[in-house]
Amino acid sequence: MKKIIVNPKLCSGCNTCVLNCSFMHHKAFSHKLSNIRIIGKEERASFKPTLCIQCEERNCVKVCPVEAISINEETGAVIVNKDKCILCEMCIDACEHNAIRNTNDTNNNEYIAICDLCNGDPHCVKFCRLGALKYE
Repeated sequence: MKKIIVNPKLCSGCNTCVLNCSFMHHKAFSHKLSNIRIIGKEERASFKPTLCIQCEERNCVKVCPVEAISINEETGAVIVNKDKCILCEMCIDACEHNAIRNTNDTNNNEYIAICDLCNGDPHCVKFCRLGALKYE
């Protein structure tokens, strides 16, 4: 299965990936709505895109008490069923990569945000002009 590979040395902190992710999923350019975040320090020009790396452990899937988190068989991506999710945040605590968070959508509905690989065509990668994100 393909995964998003992050090369922080190539990231300029431009947030193009962040904004394209939010637009893909919510039709709004918003840092808050994105499933990817940029962590870093401007004074050092040191940035790191942070998102679900579709790890082998899949602890988020294992700990979900209502089985609201599953794996998409075609893409291998972690998927959250918003109708089943009870917002217990156990998946957030279980994620060793700090890639899952609780947020609100444009209608102020609370949900668990996690990268779903845009159904196998990740927009963050598509619009990363410096190559800090690759889908391999």
